[in-house]
Amino acid sequence: LQPLPALSLPTEGLYGVNASLEQYSSDKDLYHALGALREAGLHWVRQHFPWEAIEPQHGVYEWEPWDRLVEAVTSQGLELIAVLDSAPAWARSPADQDNPFAPPRFVTTYGLFVRAFASHYAEQITCYEVWDQPNIFPHWGQGPVDPAAYVRLLAVASRELRSADPDAIVLSAGLAPNTEPGGRNMSEVLFLQGMYRAGAKGLFDVLSAKPYGFWTGLEDRRV
Repeated sequence: LQPLPALSLPTEGLYGVNASLEQYSSDKDLYHALGALREAGLHWVRQHFPWEAIEPQHGVYEWEPWDRLVEAVTSQGLELIAVLDSAPAWARSPADQDNPFAPPRFVTTYGLFVRAFASHYAEQITCYEVWDQPNIFPHWGQGPVDPAAYVRLLAVASRELRSADPDAIVLSAGLAPNTEPGGRNMSEVLFLQGMYRAGAKGLFDVLSAKPYGFWTGLEDRRV
């Protein structure tokens, strides 16, 4: 392999980190963690906002724990990428009652959730990632993964996010790297091709990618 070219790029505001800020029960620990991120030169915080925790009952939203996190992040000059996934039990199909990672039975229920989320946080969050890893089990439930079904979810979510928050930047779901042809797991390349065949073009602003392999780091160019 030829050496990668050296690029001179600005670093301010480019880099971020995946976080699980809900683990910090005390404000002291939460702000300490955020301060460490800021001091490391990081800017973006990719945080899951689980639908099942925010809307445990249909139409009943529990914002308070998440308001605390959002306020803490934004007060430190950091920006959030909100990953909106994990359907609540009431919205899942009967076959997926024990799988919180499964998608909703009806995409309209997810649309109502993302509309409520974007309306609630429009002044604090701009970037919304629609689901996570829909190309692998268990993130698409018990059945086979389905790019066209994901696009239907993406289409509803994109419309509702942009309606509730005109400044919304919509990210497609980060796809898990693998080489399988289909079934419960599908190569991210095949899945992305299936998304475009199903009409995904124009439904999102940013394509999310996960540059890791199974047993190697992201510096391994074979990945």
